[in-house]
Amino acid sequence: MTRCVCASDPYCKIPAVIYDLYYKQEANNNSLIYNISGWIRGCLAIDSLLLSTLQCLYEDSDCFPLLLSYIRKYENSGQPSLIIQPLVYNPMSRFSPNATVSTMFKEMMIEQWNRSSSYQSFYESCAPIYCTYSKKIRTENFGGVVIKLIATTGGIVALLRIVTPYLIKFIVRLLTICKKKKQHQPRERVHRSCIDRMGIMIRKLIKLLSTKLIELNVFSTRDFGSNTDQITAKRYGRWATRLYIILFLICLIILIFYTTIQPHSLTKTFDQPSFIRYTHLKKTYGNKLKCSCSKIASTYDRFVEIKPEFHSICSSEFISEQWRIGITNGLVSNLSIYSQKDYRRFISAHIQYLQGLCRLSQQSVNNAVNESLTSLLVTTELLSAQNFYSHLNNSIEQSKSNAPILFSRLLFITRTVNHGNAFISTYGTNFEYISLVTKTMGSYAYTEGMIYDNECSCGLYSNCTTQATFVDENTSKIIPVKGLKTGCTPSESFRLSTLECFYDQSCLDLIQKYTNYHNSSTPLSTNS
Repeated sequence: MTRCVCASDPYCKIPAVIYDLYYKQEANNNSLIYNISGWIRGCLAIDSLLLSTLQCLYEDSDCFPLLLSYIRKYENSGQPSLIIQPLVYNPMSRFSPNATVSTMFKEMMIEQWNRSSSYQSFYESCAPIYCTYSKKIRTENFGGVVIKLIATTGGIVALLRIVTPYLIKFIVRLLTICKKKKQHQPRERVHRSCIDRMGIMIRKLIKLLSTKLIELNVFSTRDFGSNTDQITAKRYGRWATRLYIILFLICLIILIFYTTIQPHSLTKTFDQPSFIRYTHLKKTYGNKLKCSCSKIASTYDRFVEIKPEFHSICSSEFISEQWRIGITNGLVSNLSIYSQKDYRRFISAHIQYLQGLCRLSQQSVNNAVNESLTSLLVTTELLSAQNFYSHLNNSIEQSKSNAPILFSRLLFITRTVNHGNAFISTYGTNFEYISLVTKTMGSYAYTEGMIYDNECSCGLYSNCTTQATFVDENTSKIIPVKGLKTGCTPSESFRLSTLECFYDQSCLDLIQKYTNYHNSSTPLSTNS
């Protein structure tokens, strides 16, 4: 069986087993008590969990009673026994008993989404103050104007018949006060020709019509009261009729002008214009042009494409598994033979961390891009080009600012958990054992934080670092590695390193020399 070293391969795994509590490292295979079905041991506890299944915890498993018996065997006698019930498998579950925890974790342990909705609840939440109904109507045409005039004329006639007699009485009283003597002009008889006689006939006709109009009276005597005699009432009636006609014509003219001249909103419709036609109309009408959308909500990916470009290191050979394996193959599997300060102890971890950073960065950014592109742009009207690009730029900038924040939070949680729990690095770079205490219940090893540059202690700070170096086995000469750091943990030290070495051919040659890597590596271009 090939031996797997976690320092070189982070994916090492073996079946999880139960050993006798007091077995020693030198013990033979009889110290092995039981293989736990579906459980895996990995380089880290989290790896072990993600690679394992839960089949041992189900009620029909032979593993669960045995596992429970060994747990109770070593329980503290002063504490009540744990009452643990096995899992009951539901055939309707989307996860089988053989599903790995990583598979369930990717689905966030969700069996199904249960949702309910109520339009009545939505209405009550909205609680509208009022509702309106809108309908498009056509502007007034000739028929509409005539109908409106006829309808209005009746009111004018009724009003004038009431008001006119009182106006005549008022005017007569004024004329009586201001009356002057009439001057009579003598009538002269003249001889007229035939043409003059025709003119006279026409004038007589006109005079007759005018006389009829002058004598026209649409009012009765009683309209002026019982105290007015018939002759006076007749004269008042003629005057009232003339005033009535004049006022009626004035009102009619005003009404006609008001009806025909008042501004009307004229709406011109362009059915389904093409984009070229819309552009032309927009230039012609400007902001007065309004276009209603047939769909008020559209996903951004229908009209936006976002392709992020990542740092060239993330597409280079330096993050490939082939390059990492090639670099580490030239090293001995037992890294402890190298000096504590020798960068060969950490180069594999740094490359793995760089791979993880690039992979997580790409995933986070792509998730942010997909989330942005699948979100909805909701608008009832077509936005102008200026407003569209302004809104789009704001949305993209928001996504660009959110992506690194989410990624930084993930790294912050990981770093905080690691440092807060004082996990001891397998590289022996953050804590060192200083004493061993043996007691009845077992042995305890006390640790002390490692000290780096500027008296920085890993017991207090996680970001203590020093210059990364190679230590020559023959001369014990220390050769610095450009831009790279070592410190409390490989991840923390690489965070504080630069990528200068990957741009420098001499630095890459130095790495290849001390790792016995025989293939040539091309440095990153500064123009990319």
